[in-house]
Amino acid sequence: MKILADFAGVEAHAGVRPEDGSSAIEAAAAYTDPADEGKLYIAAAHAARDGLCTPKQATHVQNRLRQRGRQLQ
Repeated sequence: MKILADFAGVEAHAGVRPEDGSSAIEAAAAYTDPADEGKLYIAAAHAARDGLCTPKQATHVQNRLRQRGRQLQ
């Protein structure tokens, strides 16, 4: 199964004004290029490190990325 998604609006990260743009969870659930998994995974870790989201939120995004990665295999 393959899911394609187009995002419109201003970028937003988990926990920081997601109502103003695409959320990290949406991006994690919708990416289609396996190379994006690593980039999004690191971005979630950096967001937690920089205080843009909680470590628990970052872990949630990373778990969704791993799930999506398994779906794409």
